[in-house]
Amino acid sequence: MDNKPHQFHYNSCMKSDLGAMATRAWVVRAAVISTVLGVVSCKPAPPVAGGPTTHTQALAKVTLLVDMSRQDVTQFNGPIASPDGRHVAFTHETMGDSYVLLDNKKGAVYDMIWDEPTFSPDGSHLAYSASRGKKFSVVVDGVEGKSYEGVGSLAYSPDGKRFAYVAQLSQKSCVVVDGVEGPKLPGFVLQPTFSADSKRLAYFAEGGVGGSLIVDGVQMHENDTFHMWNPTFSPDGTRLAYKCSIVKGGIRAALKSGKFPEVVVVDGKPGEEYKKIGGHETWPPMAVAHWSDSMDGPIFSVDSKHYAYVGRQERFEVIVRDGIEGPPYDQVWSPTFGDGGRFGYVAVRSGKWFPVVDGKEGPRTDGISIFKFSPDGKHIAWVAKAANRISLYLDDVRVATADSITAMAFSPDGKRIAFWSFDGDSATLSVIQGANRLYKSGPFTFLAIGGGPSFVSNDRAVAVAGWDNKVFRIDVTLNGKR
Repeated sequence: MDNKPHQFHYNSCMKSDLGAMATRAWVVRAAVISTVLGVVSCKPAPPVAGGPTTHTQALAKVTLLVDMSRQDVTQFNGPIASPDGRHVAFTHETMGDSYVLLDNKKGAVYDMIWDEPTFSPDGSHLAYSASRGKKFSVVVDGVEGKSYEGVGSLAYSPDGKRFAYVAQLSQKSCVVVDGVEGPKLPGFVLQPTFSADSKRLAYFAEGGVGGSLIVDGVQMHENDTFHMWNPTFSPDGTRLAYKCSIVKGGIRAALKSGKFPEVVVVDGKPGEEYKKIGGHETWPPMAVAHWSDSMDGPIFSVDSKHYAYVGRQERFEVIVRDGIEGPPYDQVWSPTFGDGGRFGYVAVRSGKWFPVVDGKEGPRTDGISIFKFSPDGKHIAWVAKAANRISLYLDDVRVATADSITAMAFSPDGKRIAFWSFDGDSATLSVIQGANRLYKSGPFTFLAIGGGPSFVSNDRAVAVAGWDNKVFRIDVTLNGKR
């Protein structure tokens, strides 16, 4: 979940540009399915109710989740799919008539839906924030919580069993955890974050000069900090890191100089000062939907022994790993640890983007959007732009090329990749193992991607997509022989 600073809503905030909502609306035109789900030609299966005819070898199953054909889809945003692909939510957003549609069931009507509906990691819960008049509340599984002057920063625990959000009341804020209000603190409360085992919770409080870090209910005041964000627990839950701005000589002197150096604090010890920690001045020359500020760190390694982040100075950026700077580049992005001690990131020099994995620079490209290790740490995949085409690379070998590649996922054992690709108006779902394509769908025309792809096991991938004003789950089962 993307918990950005001050990402909550209160009665002085209104959505000023309703036209922007319309541009986000889910509009799926009548679909023309030229070639439907299939791997190789075989006897056609019967048509799926409400969906396209399928041609498979029992490797793909299409299930109708929601039929929106009787709705004015231009009024809806979505689809938003649960991680397991079993549930789909939309938001209907017009002033005074806003609601969430979950599996085609209409929720309560509000003046406005604020935080986008978000499923828990296990797909069993759905939460969002909404308002009536000057009162804001969080709705979980259709149950409206207590009203406040502002709410936001919704956060699930990794196991999906716990839930937290920020609430504001009478110039004070608190974190509500599992329905219980925490201490009311002056100013803002930001970014509640659970540990990987879902047992610990950290967040920030800011009021006046200085801020506080609250960990497991214990408040630690930081007099020299002006702003803190991105609390990050190590995977084993024993370590904590965050980044913060430093105020020197008082807030007035800092405001006059315009200098607020930033540091990363790991286990209570601040590192070297940088102009910025992450927070790039320029953006990639391709879609950045896969990047968020938290991806620049701090992050911990899989074994919790190491940490890394992006440090930016006036003329260069570096990766800082365990307090030691790497080589300077024009820009660096997305430090990533893999299992087995591997480490990589994206670097930019002279306008060219390339991966740096275990200290080795990879092929030069015109931009990189997705960059991730396989769960076993043996492989790394990345999506890059070159010659106005988008390619998927696996260990520096190009394995797929299209006009656009929007999402990808590794199987749990790291041997397979599922991804969506687009050529013109046509979308294709594929599953590959190395350079071998195990499955290829479509192409679908005028497709809206609602979720995934993701693997529920090494031999089963799911994705959610919409066409012809309907939403379907595509369930691909791989027999492992191809």
